[in-house]
Amino acid sequence: MERISCFSQIMHSLKSKVEKLKLAKASAEEKIRRQRELLQQARREASAAADRHRYQLTAYTKRLNFLQSRPDNLNDEECAQLTRQLCRHLDIWVKKNFSDASILNTMTVDSLHASGLEVVVATGYPQNAHQRRELIQDLITRYVHAVIFSHPIFGVCDDSLEKMLMTVNHEVMNLCANHVWEHWRSATSIALESLTKSTWQEWCQEMVGAVENAFSQYSGTESKSRTAHLQEFLQNCAKFKRRLERQEHTYRFESSDPGTAFIPEKMHSLTAEESPDSTILLSLWPSLWKDTKSGSRLIEHELVWTISPSPSSEASDGDPKKEDCDFDYGEKEGEVINPQETSSKPAEDSLEPPSQHET
Repeated sequence: MERISCFSQIMHSLKSKVEKLKLAKASAEEKIRRQRELLQQARREASAAADRHRYQLTAYTKRLNFLQSRPDNLNDEECAQLTRQLCRHLDIWVKKNFSDASILNTMTVDSLHASGLEVVVATGYPQNAHQRRELIQDLITRYVHAVIFSHPIFGVCDDSLEKMLMTVNHEVMNLCANHVWEHWRSATSIALESLTKSTWQEWCQEMVGAVENAFSQYSGTESKSRTAHLQEFLQNCAKFKRRLERQEHTYRFESSDPGTAFIPEKMHSLTAEESPDSTILLSLWPSLWKDTKSGSRLIEHELVWTISPSPSSEASDGDPKKEDCDFDYGEKEGEVINPQETSSKPAEDSLEPPSQHET
């Protein structure tokens, strides 16, 4: 009996150990299964991360190659500084060449109309030599904006061709990667510059001739120097427009018509008339905007001369201080940009935008 009891105990102990071994085996198998799942998940995540990294590396490589192929990069502050320089260049040119008040004060709205200019100003303006200078700057600025700055692609001299190119631009922007769209815009600008290069000098001379025809009789300076500096200014306007076309994002200029309501968020006035009911008398330099897929950003305010419904004598007759505005006016004429050459197209004896010709 004792042997049987001992044998029974041994069997019970063995069964207990077997059960424990089975449980240990099942636990080990479950751990192995979980570890395999974790390993497979880790491999999938590693593969996905590697794919993402390869995609990012490819994108960065393309971006780097594009930046290397477009060395003339401008940031927002540089764009703002360059447009201020152009405004300063024109301001100095006007002040230098129309400094003789006795000659300048012979200029009236009627005399400008007689020379073929369409001048829209408030009744009683201009009243003095200073206001006449600002009117000259306004008219030249509007001419430059119409001929150079207002075109989305500078150098296109046919409305239907410009419309077609903008349609292509829109499709490339929507259907292709950003770097492809940027390459397309830059390449198109370069091609147009090359195609119009032979005619740009002639066109620029026509623009200078139109300004001379309108204002030379009110200037007390020598024509050769006056026209040379004006041509330099126009060339730099064209060069700056070309540079903007070859940047990562698109840029545009905006110029307000006389009588437009003054908008402080978009404009800076040289006069003290910045009340809600103030209106624009003159637009002395257009605003500059940057357009991206996420929206538009104001780079530089439009420089304007404003009046109120009942302008004060100080605002009407005074000489507003240009130091009060955001523009950094210098003292040397011609202190402007030095970008790459450009091209485009002008008018003959009128400050109206030129008739369109084929490139």
